[in-house]
Amino acid sequence: GILSSCAVPKGECVGVSLRSWNKAFGGESYIKNLALACDKIAKSGKNVVFFPMEYKKDSEISEKVMSLMKEKAYIINKKLKPSQILSLIGQFDCIIGMRLHSLIFAAVKNIPMLGIVYDPKVEYYLQELDMPSGGDVRTRELSADTIADKTLEILNNRELYKNKLKKHADVMKQDANVNDIILSKQLEKIRSSRK
Repeated sequence: GILSSCAVPKGECVGVSLRSWNKAFGGESYIKNLALACDKIAKSGKNVVFFPMEYKKDSEISEKVMSLMKEKAYIINKKLKPSQILSLIGQFDCIIGMRLHSLIFAAVKNIPMLGIVYDPKVEYYLQELDMPSGGDVRTRELSADTIADKTLEILNNRELYKNKLKKHADVMKQDANVNDIILSKQLEKIRSSRK
């Protein structure tokens, strides 16, 4: 798989999908706090794996965060097709996602998530799926402890979160009033890219 080709060892894996956000509260402090959070997660024995949803653009911020970390982390630094990203996300035990698409793909694969809010869409989506937020970069500095502790809490109660996610994702698929039925549109795109 993609993880083993990037030398990620066996064990619990937390996928991290970041994007740079120049309007963040406290400037670049969110980068430092994400690094501290990832350090705490890695220290607890989990593999932290950065996966850029938008190659190159997201690689830069991921590498910035990694360079501030003391613990070892991994990055999937290659251009992946949507279908490859989907199968990669399916290999994680949980994801920390700032990019909306990382959360959508995680919902499709029933992978519990912690969202980092920078945009109303992300906030809305987390609420619809009843998944936790690790903070909102628009209004305050991120708390490294909050992000790390919530992530570890998800990992400790993974089945609970998976059941909750499945229930809400199913409801979203049934509820035709959901914003443009985000999920089914994404799924169609992914399916059509596989043919």
